Amino acid sequence: MLIIIGALGIRQGLMVGAAIPVCFMLAFLMLRGFGITLNQMVMFGLVLAVGILVDGGIVVVEYADRKMAEGWTRPPPSPPPASACSGRSSTAR
Repeated sequence: MLIIIGALGIRQGLMVGAAIPVCFMLAFLMLRGFGITLNQMVMFGLVLAVGILVDGGIVVVEYADRKMAEGWTRPPPSPPPASACSGRSSTAR
Protein backbone atom coordinates (compact mmCIF):
# COMPACT_ATOMS: atom_id res chain seq x y z
CA MET A 1 0.00 0.00 0.00
CA LEU A 2 2.82 2.38 0.81
CA ILE A 3 4.39 1.72 -2.58
CA ILE A 4 1.12 2.56 -4.33
CA ILE A 5 0.72 5.78 -2.31
CA GLY A 6 4.37 6.69 -2.92
CA ALA A 7 4.11 6.10 -6.65
CA LEU A 8 0.70 7.65 -7.30
CA GLY A 9 0.26 10.18 -4.50
CA ILE A 10 -2.07 10.07 -1.52
CA ARG A 11 -5.38 10.70 -3.27
CA GLN A 12 -4.90 8.27 -6.14
CA GLY A 13 -3.20 5.68 -3.92
CA LEU A 14 -6.11 5.65 -1.50
CA MET A 15 -8.60 5.27 -4.35
CA VAL A 16 -6.74 2.26 -5.71
CA GLY A 17 -6.17 0.90 -2.19
CA ALA A 18 -9.84 1.22 -1.24
CA ALA A 19 -10.74 -1.21 -4.00
CA ILE A 20 -8.89 -4.06 -2.28
CA PRO A 21 -11.07 -4.40 0.87
CA VAL A 22 -14.22 -3.82 -1.16
CA CYS A 23 -13.18 -6.60 -3.54
CA PHE A 24 -12.54 -9.01 -0.66
CA MET A 25 -15.81 -8.18 1.11
CA LEU A 26 -17.86 -8.75 -2.02
CA ALA A 27 -15.97 -11.95 -2.83
CA PHE A 28 -16.57 -13.40 0.65
CA LEU A 29 -20.24 -12.45 0.51
CA MET A 30 -20.58 -14.18 -2.85
CA LEU A 31 -18.71 -17.25 -1.61
CA ARG A 32 -21.04 -17.49 1.36
CA GLY A 33 -24.10 -16.94 -0.82
CA PHE A 34 -23.12 -19.74 -3.19
CA GLY A 35 -22.04 -22.05 -0.37
CA ILE A 36 -18.42 -22.34 -1.51
CA THR A 37 -15.84 -23.16 1.14
CA LEU A 38 -12.49 -21.43 1.46
CA ASN A 39 -9.67 -23.62 0.18
CA GLN A 40 -6.33 -23.07 -1.48
CA MET A 41 -7.80 -22.72 -4.96
CA VAL A 42 -10.28 -20.07 -3.85
CA MET A 43 -7.57 -18.15 -1.98
CA PHE A 44 -5.28 -18.28 -5.04
CA GLY A 45 -8.11 -16.97 -7.19
CA LEU A 46 -8.73 -14.10 -4.77
CA VAL A 47 -5.04 -13.16 -4.72
CA LEU A 48 -4.91 -13.26 -8.51
CA ALA A 49 -8.06 -11.14 -8.81
CA VAL A 50 -6.71 -8.52 -6.40
CA GLY A 51 -3.47 -8.30 -8.38
CA ILE A 52 -5.38 -7.74 -11.60
CA LEU A 53 -7.62 -5.18 -9.87
CA VAL A 54 -4.69 -3.18 -8.51
CA ASP A 55 -2.83 -3.31 -11.83
CA GLY A 56 -5.88 -2.07 -13.74
CA GLY A 57 -6.51 0.66 -11.18
CA ILE A 58 -2.93 1.93 -11.46
CA VAL A 59 -3.14 2.02 -15.26
CA VAL A 60 -6.39 4.01 -15.19
CA VAL A 61 -5.09 6.48 -12.58
CA GLU A 62 -1.84 7.04 -14.47
CA TYR A 63 -3.75 7.60 -17.71
CA ALA A 64 -6.10 10.11 -16.08
CA ASP A 65 -3.16 11.89 -14.43
CA ARG A 66 -1.31 12.14 -17.73
CA LYS A 67 -4.38 13.53 -19.49
CA MET A 68 -4.94 16.13 -16.75
CA ALA A 69 -1.28 17.17 -16.95
CA GLU A 70 -1.71 17.69 -20.71
CA GLY A 71 -4.57 20.09 -20.02
CA TRP A 72 -7.33 17.73 -21.08
CA THR A 73 -10.84 18.89 -20.28
CA ARG A 74 -13.90 16.71 -19.92
CA PRO A 75 -15.53 16.06 -23.32
CA PRO A 76 -19.29 16.16 -23.81
CA PRO A 77 -21.04 12.93 -22.78
CA SER A 78 -21.04 10.13 -25.33
CA PRO A 79 -22.84 6.79 -25.39
CA PRO A 80 -21.20 4.11 -23.20
CA PRO A 81 -20.01 1.85 -26.07
CA ALA A 82 -18.27 4.77 -27.77
CA SER A 83 -16.67 5.86 -24.49
CA ALA A 84 -15.47 2.31 -23.79
CA CYS A 85 -13.88 2.00 -27.23
CA SER A 86 -12.21 5.39 -26.91
CA GLY A 87 -10.79 4.62 -23.47
CA ARG A 88 -9.66 1.15 -24.49
CA SER A 89 -7.84 2.39 -27.55
CA SER A 90 -6.18 5.17 -25.57
CA THR A 91 -4.86 2.96 -22.77
CA ALA A 92 -3.80 0.15 -25.13
CA ARG A 93 -1.16 2.31 -26.81
